[in-house]
Order: sequence, then C-alpha cells, then structure tokens
Amino acid sequence: MASLAEWIGYLASILIAVSLMMRSVLRLRVINLIGAIVFTIYGLWIQAYPVAMVNGFIIFIDLYYLVDMRRTKEYFQPLMVFRDSTYLKQFLAYYAQDIAKFFPDFAFHPEDAQYQYFFILRDMVPAGLVVLSVDEQNRLWVALDYAIPGYRDFKTGRYVFSQQSTLLHKQGTQEVFAITESPLHARYLKKIGYDPDPSMGANVYRYRI
Repeated sequence: MASLAEWIGYLASILIAVSLMMRSVLRLRVINLIGAIVFTIYGLWIQAYPVAMVNGFIIFIDLYYLVDMRRTKEYFQPLMVFRDSTYLKQFLAYYAQDIAKFFPDFAFHPEDAQYQYFFILRDMVPAGLVVLSVDEQNRLWVALDYAIPGYRDFKTGRYVFSQQSTLLHKQGTQEVFAITESPLHARYLKKIGYDPDPSMGANVYRYRI
C-alpha cells in the first residue's frame, strides 16, 4: 500500500499534468503553482532536496507571472460588424462546435436585421463575440456571449457588463436578458451578475445595468 508521501507525489504529478492541459494561461499558472507547492512538500518530506529546490523555483516563476498578469492593464474595445461580414461568418464556422457546447440553441441569422454583432477586442485580439437582439417589447436579449479558448477568465464578460463598456449602455435599456439550458453557461451568467427571472420564463436570466 502506498505511503502518504507517495500519495502526495502522485497528487503533485496529477496537478502538473492537468495544468499543462489548460488553454487558459491563468488557469495553467494557478494549477501549476499548486502542483509545484505540493511537489516541494513532497521533496522535503522524502529529503529529495533537488526536487524541492526545482519546484521552489517554479513557485517563484508562477507567482511572478501571476502578479504580472494581475498588474497588466488590458485594452478592451467592442467592434461592431455587419451581419454579412466575411470574418464574422468564418469566425462562427470555425468555433461552431465549441459555441454549441455553451449555446446549443444559437443559430446565425444573417438575413435577420434585429441582430447586432460585436467582436470584443482584447489587446486588439478578437477574444469574444456578443450578439444582441431586441424583441417586440423593446427588451434587449444577449443571444450570444462567447469567449474563445484561452480568454475564458471572465475578464471579457465582465468588460461587456462594466461601466467602462459602451456596448450595452448605448442600447438605451437598464435591463438585459439571456436564456440558457446549459449548466456551464448558467454558472457563467450568475458569476457575471445575472439573476434567474422565472417571471420571464424557464431558464431566463436578467441583468440590471
């Protein structure tokens, strides 16, 4: 039967392996940091000091980059595109399968003028796409709020709904609605600041600007 020290070593190995599977740089750094801490404890426990020393250095590196990421001020900007945009069509086609995981009911309607399409530029990289629509009662709905892999640290979403963003404030409404049947998307909506609104229907969430 494995000893406690061996189990700690297994846990550290798993954490390091999982960190390398992360597309988000932030998640990679955080999980890698935890793995390095556990590996350092393991190295000291079994008196494998080179192991402890190397992982202690990795802890320093991860902390340095995490602090640097925290301090770095990123540039966000919405960019409206027309529904016949070639890039918009290629973007939606390229990420179609990934979008379907979070927005299984989303469909691109280039012929429908009620939809507005905005890329969210993050340091000039199109990190996300927001699709808005207005219903007959002049209520604003978020049909799509998608962030590409590698930019799912909630910063893009928080920008969309922040006071610094003009995207929603220029729509002339104090409330925004979204509907979802995806547990992952529902968790995201709650984290951003949406609240369930049963009065509007099942799986409907309301955000007050």
